[in-house]
Amino acid sequence: MYITARERILLEILVHASYDVSHVQLAEATSVSVRTIQRDLKGLQRTVRFFGLNLIRNKDQTISLQGNKEELLNYLQSMETTEYTTEERQGLLLVRLLNSKEPIKLFSLGSELGVTTATVSADLDKTSRWLETYSLEIIRKRGYGIEIQGLETNKRRAMSGVLSSHLTEEAIYEAVYDNEVQGQIIERLLNIVDTAMIKDVLLTVRHVKEENFPHMVDQSLIALIVHATLVIERLRQGEPIYMDQDQLEALEQMEEYTLAVKLGRALEEAFSIDLPPEEIGYFVMHLRGARISGSNEIPFEEVNAELIGRIKQLIRGVEEELNVKLYDPSLVQDLFAHLKPALYRIRQEMKIANPLLDRLKQNYEELFNVTKRQAEIIFSPLLIPEEEIGFIVLHFGSTLERSKRSVELSALVICPSGIGSAKMLASRIEQEFPEVNSITNVSMFELGSYQMNNYDLIISTVKMENERNAFHVSPVLTKEEVRVIRLFIDSLQVERPTDIEEFPEYIERSPFDDIAELSAMMKAFLQSIHLFSSQAVWQGIEKSMQWLEGKGYVTRWQDVALTLRNREKVGGLAIPDTGLVLYHARSESAVTPFFLLIDLEEEMKLMSMADKKEMVERIILMVAPASLERYKLEFISYVSTLLIGSKQQTDIFQKGNQQEVKQMLEKECRDYLTMFIQKGEGPS
Repeated sequence: MYITARERILLEILVHASYDVSHVQLAEATSVSVRTIQRDLKGLQRTVRFFGLNLIRNKDQTISLQGNKEELLNYLQSMETTEYTTEERQGLLLVRLLNSKEPIKLFSLGSELGVTTATVSADLDKTSRWLETYSLEIIRKRGYGIEIQGLETNKRRAMSGVLSSHLTEEAIYEAVYDNEVQGQIIERLLNIVDTAMIKDVLLTVRHVKEENFPHMVDQSLIALIVHATLVIERLRQGEPIYMDQDQLEALEQMEEYTLAVKLGRALEEAFSIDLPPEEIGYFVMHLRGARISGSNEIPFEEVNAELIGRIKQLIRGVEEELNVKLYDPSLVQDLFAHLKPALYRIRQEMKIANPLLDRLKQNYEELFNVTKRQAEIIFSPLLIPEEEIGFIVLHFGSTLERSKRSVELSALVICPSGIGSAKMLASRIEQEFPEVNSITNVSMFELGSYQMNNYDLIISTVKMENERNAFHVSPVLTKEEVRVIRLFIDSLQVERPTDIEEFPEYIERSPFDDIAELSAMMKAFLQSIHLFSSQAVWQGIEKSMQWLEGKGYVTRWQDVALTLRNREKVGGLAIPDTGLVLYHARSESAVTPFFLLIDLEEEMKLMSMADKKEMVERIILMVAPASLERYKLEFISYVSTLLIGSKQQTDIFQKGNQQEVKQMLEKECRDYLTMFIQKGEGPS
């Protein structure tokens, strides 16, 4: 079966998603428009049907895969991809040209990448603009071929840049420690830098790092490892290394020079090579440009008063524009630790990737724009690129989102993107989950030193396999990710304080709090909708309860089933003249309200609410937590009235499939929420 590169990305997203994915998210992931995604879905539907799956397209512009995904997942993992995404192809193109000593024919490049010469030509137009930032130029001559011209220094920086942007922390970790390589682009790039050598370089660099620069973040460590590996391979091939003599002399006067010498000597001993002075100079540049996390020993007020002054001006400017309070000594220190190497990188035209940039600009638009505007004023005439602005926004965002901690759970946070991302994620965890009072931040390379079973919760920005309490999230922690983690935390049956005097900040609630909570509850309620079939009533109820426990909606399914049995003893539950029976209750073991349907394989006679026997075809299960605010209970009551609402609604409950019932309830939820907002009422 032929699957394009974009289809591969879409399928990988959908097959791993535990929630409905929006058209916008798919468009962002594949760098195309929403309209293109909508066109692609028809072909995608045909592809998934081949694997016995159904592509569910919801009215709210979200998509999900329905069915057993195992066969599709196995196929995606085993397939040999013959087509690259645009970004992958351009990355390979750059590496090929930067690594070549001679011009390469256009036709040869097209053959290697499996595309037409016209596509290669278009890719060259785009990559040439990227190369300009490194003062490099693509030369194209008919009959001569294609080559990159410029200083060797700049070629080395560009090669390191393109490799580091594709060889992520997760990819390096998998290749070095798991002996697995996920993705053909990664496999081809790792052929440029030998995996075995990367592992040896990593061990050598880490040994020096632990003693001399322990707070370097994974992203900078990867760049340094890639650079050092390329150096060793070039030296072994007898290639000369160049650097302007004046630049080298300036680098030798910098404070990082001593560390660079230590690193060089360690590599010389490990690989039996002789590093020239120029290479020590390149190490100085990497160390000066490295991003440092968690350093608490920098006497920043004394070392760089001018930079501290500008940082304080930046904070004041953002505070005034947004009318918020940001200033905190730890924020100043964190920004200093980030900006000191960042400003050096900018002056040296050293590029840095920020994979969170697009999401930050979208989710924190006002904060991003204000920070960018203030940075342009404060640091003028130096222009701060948007990638660095994004990291500054992460620091500001983490400060804005700090909230009261509780005293219940411990969390291990694995976030290799740096202190800004780690703090942002930690603060989001604190804000959303007051039960978490202990947070430990680690990188992927430090993971082996920690016992994961010592933590109640593991939250990681890279995938963790075979850990029940591990959650793969983004550093900004989306609402859907919050919902999934919330269900898990609640399933731990943690006892929460109920005395309102312990939480005085909760006394005054805004109506917006109620709107947000009601909306979140509705979303979880709609996602719980599922259709089962069963030969008998209680066989179906117990099967569905076990399914709910696996999804995190209930903590002990046996308790909920017992509550429903006790409710059945009180009186009939069948709804007259509908063929429906409604099992409903409130239970301590219910985490959030849910709604299930069970079709009986044969009609059964059950006692009705009118104390008569009724023929029943479908069971409806609707359970809510024992403790639930009145305005939330009112919504649950409203849903129960829909069962005997209009004839059209009753018909859907009677005969509709899972999707039809869900679509009808989605509309009712939107209408109810609109009414709730217009009333502007909170809990009475």
